[in-house]
Amino acid sequence: MIDMKNLLILILLFLKMTLLNAQHTKGVYYVSGRPGEHGIWLSTLDSATGTWNRGDKVLLNGVFDGDAVDPDVVLLSNHTYRLYYYKGYFVTPPPPPPHGPRKIYSADSQDGVNFTINGVAFEHHSITDPSIVELPNGNYLMACAMIGQTTIQSIISLSIDGGLTFDSLTTIQDTGIPELFVLSDGSVRIFYNGSGGIISSRSYDNGVTWNTESGLRLSTTEFIGDPSIVKVENNKWLLFVKGFNSSGDPTPTGHKIMLAESNDETNTFNLIQPLILDSASVPEGVFISNPNTSVEENQLLTFQNEEILLYPNPASKHTTIKFSFHNYSNCLIRLYNAQGQLLKTISNINTSKVHLDTQNLTEGIYFIQLETNQQIIKTAKMIITE
Repeated sequence: MIDMKNLLILILLFLKMTLLNAQHTKGVYYVSGRPGEHGIWLSTLDSATGTWNRGDKVLLNGVFDGDAVDPDVVLLSNHTYRLYYYKGYFVTPPPPPPHGPRKIYSADSQDGVNFTINGVAFEHHSITDPSIVELPNGNYLMACAMIGQTTIQSIISLSIDGGLTFDSLTTIQDTGIPELFVLSDGSVRIFYNGSGGIISSRSYDNGVTWNTESGLRLSTTEFIGDPSIVKVENNKWLLFVKGFNSSGDPTPTGHKIMLAESNDETNTFNLIQPLILDSASVPEGVFISNPNTSVEENQLLTFQNEEILLYPNPASKHTTIKFSFHNYSNCLIRLYNAQGQLLKTISNINTSKVHLDTQNLTEGIYFIQLETNQQIIKTAKMIITE
């Protein structure tokens, strides 16, 4: 039985999610293939019609840069959008060779459209298509495609300065365009196109070593690539991929963006929309907050962007609780069992990482709840095994 307090908590969560869904917009960054539009754009979903609009030009230092491509966006703990991109020569004639190493840049934004350039984050020969994630330990991992004459490799690099600069870590052979994603157990999965669809490899040591996983994450009969994954609900993940339209054009004019969905933490995806944007390439899924919301609504949207990461999970003797909320002074962590009974409260938190002793817990399902100022920010499920 769930007591009245926990029933009230469930009702408040429902009301909060109703507001969040109304004020949160699903978006996808992409490179437009339409004449005169080459560069990075942000498309948003019209929830009333279910259609994706062409959206807005992404501005870098106030300029729409047609040489900037391959967007990847990370939401930072201060609720800033950080865009990583490759800058080449697509509308600007290239200088005489040698051209030197290719450069991945980063830029920050409060609204997801107007970005201020930070500078070069990583440079290496023959790289494109960056993908970046924050690791459970607070460092950042980047994967870039290294395109050779016959194969594509992924070079993995690491940042220990908050994602501003990266150093090479390792290389994964025979991959397509990479997409990194951190799973609930703290491991990192890298997705890329392979025979029959999207396949993956996985790392349990923060990107140092990788093992190829069996099976397909998404099975298709047509060629797809450039995967991008975004978590949209507690049990829903979206996968954006690039396909080809019927024009036969190998440039972004001949590309299209497709959408798939997973309900098992990215293990398997099913295609739900074979076309969301035509003449569009290199998709990057994102959540965009409505800038016209009130202060209270924006505070709730800020909370929605918080994540709780438990590792290991399932746990036996201990687990680590990591969360991105930065106002530690007013935070509480509460531990509930599956019957809604409060078992433990952790207060006086002064860090984003808390270690929890679980060896006295019996086997079963538990819930970790992060609160501040008597408001529930996030709830995560924890499994205890013998």
